[in-house]
Amino acid sequence: MKQKFKIAFRKLLKNKEFTGINVLGLVIGITTSLFIFLWVNDELEYDGFHENKENIYSVWTHFRYSDGELNTGNDQTGALKAPLETDYPEIEKVARMNYNPEIQVSNEEKHFRDKGIYADEEFFQIFSFPFVDGTLTAESLATDKDIILTESLALKLFGKTNVAGEQVRLDNRIDAIVRGVVQDPPKNSRFQFAYALSMQSWLDKNEWAMGWGNGALEVFVTVADNTSIDLLNSKIEDLNRKNQKGSIRTPFLKPFSELYLYSKYENGELVGGRIEYVRLLTIVAIFIICIACINFINLSIADSFKRSKEVGVRKVVGAGKATLIKEFLVESGLVVLTSVVAGVILVEVLMPYFNELTGKSIKLDWLKPELAGSIVALALLTTLIAGLYPAVVLSGFKTSQALRGKLDMKGAGGIGAIIRKGLVVFQFVVAGFLIFATLIISKQIDFIFNNNRNIDKEGIIVLNNDYGLIEKYENFRAELLNDPSIAAVTSIGSLPINIQANTSDPTWEGKDPETDNASFKLLFTEQDFIPAMNLEMVEGRNFSRDLVTDSTSIILNEAAIRGMHLEDPLGKIINFWGYEAKIIGIVKDFYLNSVYEEIDPLIIMNWVENTEYVTVRANPGQEGRALEVLEETYAEFMPGYIFDYKFLDDSHKNMYQSELLIKDLARVFGFIAILISCLGLYGITSINAQRSVKAIGVRKVLGASLKQILALFTRQSLGLPLLALVIMAPIAYGLMNEWLNNFTYKVDLNFWMLGVVIIGSLVISWLTVSIIAIKAASVNPVKSLRNE
Repeated sequence: MKQKFKIAFRKLLKNKEFTGINVLGLVIGITTSLFIFLWVNDELEYDGFHENKENIYSVWTHFRYSDGELNTGNDQTGALKAPLETDYPEIEKVARMNYNPEIQVSNEEKHFRDKGIYADEEFFQIFSFPFVDGTLTAESLATDKDIILTESLALKLFGKTNVAGEQVRLDNRIDAIVRGVVQDPPKNSRFQFAYALSMQSWLDKNEWAMGWGNGALEVFVTVADNTSIDLLNSKIEDLNRKNQKGSIRTPFLKPFSELYLYSKYENGELVGGRIEYVRLLTIVAIFIICIACINFINLSIADSFKRSKEVGVRKVVGAGKATLIKEFLVESGLVVLTSVVAGVILVEVLMPYFNELTGKSIKLDWLKPELAGSIVALALLTTLIAGLYPAVVLSGFKTSQALRGKLDMKGAGGIGAIIRKGLVVFQFVVAGFLIFATLIISKQIDFIFNNNRNIDKEGIIVLNNDYGLIEKYENFRAELLNDPSIAAVTSIGSLPINIQANTSDPTWEGKDPETDNASFKLLFTEQDFIPAMNLEMVEGRNFSRDLVTDSTSIILNEAAIRGMHLEDPLGKIINFWGYEAKIIGIVKDFYLNSVYEEIDPLIIMNWVENTEYVTVRANPGQEGRALEVLEETYAEFMPGYIFDYKFLDDSHKNMYQSELLIKDLARVFGFIAILISCLGLYGITSINAQRSVKAIGVRKVLGASLKQILALFTRQSLGLPLLALVIMAPIAYGLMNEWLNNFTYKVDLNFWMLGVVIIGSLVISWLTVSIIAIKAASVNPVKSLRNE
């Protein structure tokens, strides 16, 4: 066997160009597949570190609207906790949680602003965030003077983690006792927080969140072993209706393990979520490694005709078919082994850049059974796929024809020729599809960010409406507007691109409980919101500072009017939360959350006391100056507070990280697919050119020009890519149209886009062929004929 490896190694070195192209194609394919495997594995393991994850469930809700459609979400009322704990023995623990906008956490010497959560103490019983200092008790998160820190925040504040019992200051106003320190959440956790505060303290300040028709929290439960979730869901489905007559909410338990990958619902049915991207990239990985293997197969077969005499001689001296197959498989195995080793090295070197691109923190452990096993399986599978067929073809040459050198590309038989051509066609079908998919994904992502239903996010700076700033807000706003770099200032309860608070409480005159059901998103703001966001009033007026009655007035969006079936809505009264709120205006619909969803009904409330952010719009081109003014003014009004800000368009991009990632990866993989395909085309054309040296020489002697020789190569080499792209067109159009159907609002799919891909792919292929043609045509015909 050692001798066979030596001989195989020498043969590969002897044919450097062939070996180089094969190795390069396989290295690219294997490296890409390894990266995708690592990404997919990390996705599948997301949130998988919790010890009792099989028994953890999230409470979700179906909302039945007046048109019969079901909307599904996980925003819950805080009132769910008590009945879930007491009325259902199958449920062991219940915890509510909500994210807290960044607040300042300080000790006597250091100040930090971090994002935390409000949670019940049961949160740390349900989820695996182990305490490294202190212990969890019923009093750990009882009041607004209790806090649990993560290790990283404890280290930043105190330089150590054994700080239970120490005091910190929250928001420069509340002295809280550290009740414990927990391990930092891993990056592959849905919960990212630096501290935890008392959920009850938040509810005391936001009593509306306890209403049975409202939603603002996430609720999680653990159930006893062997609990029938279907049976338990049938028990809790009437929970809201028992506590609120006419409620449109039907709660159900969703496995916690499904939250990350399976969160997309259509009319009450689970239809996917992020798992779609996992499946998509898995298919891409398979396609790319297949393209690389196809290259290997076709190049090996094409090169084999140069080795026909060698095969004939080996057969004459007694080498059987099995022996030849083994030897050719050894050669293939060496190429694959070299490619795998190079791929592993590339993954190791490029992993930091891959983590940065994907937002992951994947750590490589090559001895991990799953990873090591996958690499070995990939190497063996690639060797078999890429090496077995060429080995069988090579060993199957007839001895007499092989010795006479009479073999040509048709010599391996009709079926073999069809297979080889089919492989080339498949290769370019996949490459063309990936390029077309890249184009459509890019256009859809651009549409998401630029279509006219979006909030105008340009130049908007966001900072937290810290406690104390609310009381000074009017003066703070006036001071900012004195500077010409600032166009508008407003205060809002949630970012207008991601409004979560909702209620189904409202009633109004003429409401039909059977046909006028609606759940409304809630936005707490003040008089400047609509002009500051460049929103359009389609009817009525905005809030006015001059009218005291506007404190109980509301503005609705167009979707709310449609859902309520109101005619002449201005002046109508809506009752909820003990208020009689008068409709004074209708604002044009804008995206409240994801573009995957229909725009929800929205109630805009003039309630500045319940706002959490201040947004400042800079005049065009003056963002830098506006930021300086904002920082100076904030320091004047809020001494001792850390100035921290973000841009609204950055927050918007963060909402679509998956789409932006897929856009970037699609570009990379589309380029890789066409690169591997062109490597194969280059290799096959090069081998054909070497076999056609005599024919080219004769043509040149007879007066053929470079243009004519180039045309000959073009006809011989571009027929299959053209056929592949024609086959690809309807398949790609149908699949991408299906993908676009996931979006409620989407870009138009036009046939000219396919034309661009087909023409572009053919041009790239032609350039690849032209390199070989020009090289072959440049050889002196006297030299080529003499060599022949």
